[in-house]
Amino acid sequence: MENENELEVLEEAQEIAPTEENKEEAPAEEAQPEPEPITYSSSYLEAIEKARADFLKIYRTQNVFKWVVSFIAIATVIVGAVVIPNLGIANSLYIMIGMLVGALALTILFTVFARKYIRQKMNAYFNLYYKNINDFVFGDIASNIEAQFPGKIQNDAFLDNNLFKDVVDVGSRGLTEFTYNNVPIAVADAAAQIRKDKRLYPAFVGKYLYAASNYKDDDGLYIYFKGDKRALPPTNLDGVKTVQEDKKMIIYSNNKEWKKVISADVKKILTSIEMNKELVDLSISLQKGRIFVCMGYDDPLMVLPLQQQFDPKPTETYKKDVIKVLKLIEEFNK
Repeated sequence: MENENELEVLEEAQEIAPTEENKEEAPAEEAQPEPEPITYSSSYLEAIEKARADFLKIYRTQNVFKWVVSFIAIATVIVGAVVIPNLGIANSLYIMIGMLVGALALTILFTVFARKYIRQKMNAYFNLYYKNINDFVFGDIASNIEAQFPGKIQNDAFLDNNLFKDVVDVGSRGLTEFTYNNVPIAVADAAAQIRKDKRLYPAFVGKYLYAASNYKDDDGLYIYFKGDKRALPPTNLDGVKTVQEDKKMIIYSNNKEWKKVISADVKKILTSIEMNKELVDLSISLQKGRIFVCMGYDDPLMVLPLQQQFDPKPTETYKKDVIKVLKLIEEFNK
């Protein structure tokens, strides 16, 4: 996420097409049905695909120019260092030095300007992506939608949920603030990491929402919707009592009055929330005066599309998921 170099990420994302030889040696596979053509239910989603395709063309063209400039620079160095000294012409040393300096200058100038140019185009693509995602997901249910770029959240905005321990880094992007039924809410893509054996491991990856709440107790209340093998459950609840558990969710709290918090309307919303192919798991943290929601999602929703056509289905699923979360946040603000 934000702690990574976006350009390096894009470079690593390039596909390497198999050679004909590799295709022949590959074991035969059973014929797979043709995937259904991707269609877009909204002009916002269609705009993302158009922007992706346009940016990919720019990115590939820039790569072609990079190789051309590299070839010219290498050829200049070879001519300057090998050919010129053997021609026996006057001032060959100065000519050689001039060609070497020129090759170096060409490489440096191209690298600087090319990176600046592609970064500007990439930022424009990221901005358009989040604007259209926000318009599609929240446009017909929220007001005062304001997206920021790059849209990082402060680490404390995540750490205050008290769900995960030993978090050493919180990457984020796409912070968006909006109002849902008079309740100000913020959402961002976030990835929290812990360090173990000198390596970083994910503690949470997904959509992160936070807002005010009417919860007044000093002891927090936590709700975890169980997920599959991809799930990243809370790790900071060892000292918190499990007050209710079933196949679907666990409720933790040291608040003796926790049942009063889980009203009939809250129960109805909680019952409506279901994990699915996209929504890996879900954690809710109620702190005094605040609510935090960690919606765990996998790569299909969290990785911005580049090489492959934009698939709108994960975003459409997210739109259905998040409306239930927004209703829950609204309920905790009544």
